[in-house]
Amino acid sequence: MNPYPVLRDLTVVEQNVAGVVAIIIGVVGSVEVFGFLGEQKWVSPVISRKFTHVSVGSCMLTGMSCFPLGHSWPGRLGISSILMVFLFAFAFLAHMTDQQFAKLPPLLAARVRRLEKACCRTGKRIELMGGTFLYCAVLAQLVVFGWTSPLNVISFSVLIIGDGLADPVGRTFGGGMQYRVGNFGTKSLPGNLACFLGGMAGVFFL
Repeated sequence: MNPYPVLRDLTVVEQNVAGVVAIIIGVVGSVEVFGFLGEQKWVSPVISRKFTHVSVGSCMLTGMSCFPLGHSWPGRLGISSILMVFLFAFAFLAHMTDQQFAKLPPLLAARVRRLEKACCRTGKRIELMGGTFLYCAVLAQLVVFGWTSPLNVISFSVLIIGDGLADPVGRTFGGGMQYRVGNFGTKSLPGNLACFLGGMAGVFFL
């Protein structure tokens, strides 16, 4: 059984393929849109990066709901495999020298620059090996091992919605309510509250 009537007449394989294609389109579209907005300086780097974060995760959740109940493992493995390819690509791109990067085809170089705007705090490629890499690594595992568990909804909600809201809310309303926790950077009470409420909202409504 599939929650979308339009997909119910498709075979199990076709439903899995539809979910994978929907996720790819959503993820690429999110990076392109928010990367473009960041390039044009129509939104701040924080908003561009975090809205990419939320949008990519939301597209993944929506796309995975296309998978047929009880027969979603091919699609989940497909998404996890694609995420692993992204991890290798991030590692390769992050450690390229400027001379090597200059030799990339113009179209590919433009896509990488847009990825930097959408996903990196300072717009430097090396940051692809930071939070972006960790984000994809966690998603790759959750998609395979936790998709059928309620823990998956909680994890996705906190990772996608809660964490996505924490940074912009904390920067905007944190003010004098900021503190540091070891080497994890500056945190704020409004940001923590946004993370908690966003995660809880995702748990109840996803």
